[in-house]
Amino acid sequence: METFQRTHVIMPNSMFLQNPVVNRTYADTSSRVEIKLTVGLATDVPAMEALLREAALSHPRVLRVPAPIVRFERITPSGLDFELFVFVSRLEDRLVVTNDLNQAILTRMIESGILDPRPIPTFKLHSIDTPPGAASTADKDGAAEKDGDAAAAP
Repeated sequence: METFQRTHVIMPNSMFLQNPVVNRTYADTSSRVEIKLTVGLATDVPAMEALLREAALSHPRVLRVPAPIVRFERITPSGLDFELFVFVSRLEDRLVVTNDLNQAILTRMIESGILDPRPIPTFKLHSIDTPPGAASTADKDGAAEKDGDAAAAP
């Protein structure tokens, strides 16, 4: 059996006898594309759902029947999880449509202010006793030991 990633999988005959076989490429060449993303906790859920739906419907290769499905899946400590499911008529369209939808969703999220593309500033905390750039006492002791070891070696 060959997968969509062009790798071969060997299945024992017993698997075919004990489990149902699902052939997704035999008669129907359509395929489903899944896009999962997490947005900030303060994101407006209906606005995000509309954004995903509009991005899907604006792509010419996304089928209208069955219609795209947008799911607000869960709330996590890191954000709100969404899923977008769309269908394409040809299996070969999956990668192109996934790429195009990811770009369109990113653009729309930036334009609507859901995502801020600017880098997040980082802060480094330093000890009050040690000014920035100065070596700590432990670093100096370690360097002295290494120097002593080097001097003692023949």
